[in-house]
Amino acid sequence: MKNKKGPIALIFLVMLLDVMGFSILMPIAPFAVGRYSPDAIMVTMISFFFAFAAFLSAPILGALGDHYGRRPVLLFCMIGSAIGYVIFGIGGALWILFLGRIVEGIAGGCISTASAYLIDISTPEERAKNMGMIGIAYGLGFIIGPALGGALGQISINAPVFAIAILSIIGAVLVYLKLPESLTAEHREPGHVKLKDFNPLHAISTMIFRPGLGLLLVIFALFNLYFSGVGSMKALFLVHRFGSQPLQIGALFVVSGIATALVQSLWSGKLITYFGEKNMALSGLIGLTAGGILTALAPHFWLQFPISFLQAGITGFVWSCIGSLSAAYVSRREQGVLSGVNAAIGGLMAAIGPLLAGVAYDHVGMTSPFTYGALIPALAIALLWWKVKSSTRSENR
Repeated sequence: MKNKKGPIALIFLVMLLDVMGFSILMPIAPFAVGRYSPDAIMVTMISFFFAFAAFLSAPILGALGDHYGRRPVLLFCMIGSAIGYVIFGIGGALWILFLGRIVEGIAGGCISTASAYLIDISTPEERAKNMGMIGIAYGLGFIIGPALGGALGQISINAPVFAIAILSIIGAVLVYLKLPESLTAEHREPGHVKLKDFNPLHAISTMIFRPGLGLLLVIFALFNLYFSGVGSMKALFLVHRFGSQPLQIGALFVVSGIATALVQSLWSGKLITYFGEKNMALSGLIGLTAGGILTALAPHFWLQFPISFLQAGITGFVWSCIGSLSAAYVSRREQGVLSGVNAAIGGLMAAIGPLLAGVAYDHVGMTSPFTYGALIPALAIALLWWKVKSSTRSENR
């Protein structure tokens, strides 16, 4: 691909809309669910149904991308997500909210397919930099999404999801008209999608037992387990602890997004080049863990702003660095499968994490997902630290 700027810009838009889709719900989820149930576990079920559906569908979408190209999969994901948002916005009962999240989860392969697209068009030297676009998308998505969710949520709880549905349709039209295919015929997997590709556990098993790659996938799983758990509880925690309103919660998530966007756009490449991908991923895990504990212990709402700013700024390195490190272990023809596996692992952890956090919140205490749960990323830190030290010893031999 000679001119990469246009496709990269469109892929960035796809990722941005995907992040906005779930971040726009953060300020309003407790209020949307609260119309039908007062239980914290019901708020986490919003994340559970989306994540579990994504876990089931992600490897299939990855395999389809490897066989038939990234572009048609992206179109399916964006249109399907828009349909899910509309169902959620219509509402009327708790099960309809869950149905909307299931539909969106089935079509929730935008980030993983977009990541595979970036890898397709990147040289090895460009890979870490281009994968850093994911962190920037998360940063901006967590600025725009919560801001829209908080502002529109003050008008109507349903308004934010209808807004993101319209934006997703506009994005799909742009992809259809302007985005070229990244995976040429000679680089696609031969033959058709097989029945085994519909089994997410088979796709994960093909990758997790590969030397070197398996440990990275376990670290990524632990990261997502904690990140999704505390993320699903944060808005509810702020409502119960400080009596926060949608606009205040949205503002806090905006601050987190600004931090991620600033760090990933201005310093990501330089820091990764200087310290290395493994060390920056390690820093991201440490930042996530410390930030979660401080979130639970902060006595005043205003303290959540500097904590969230610092936590989000450093945590963004986990996605780009772990993704780039993992991509080096597979061939070009398997990048879609790997991206699907990453999405499936993220989806499974995003299903389990909120459930565990919700049960802990209801039965142990509102701070427990942040404090006791920090043992999970602490284990990820230990594993990655061991990998960094092992790599250093091997290089010195």
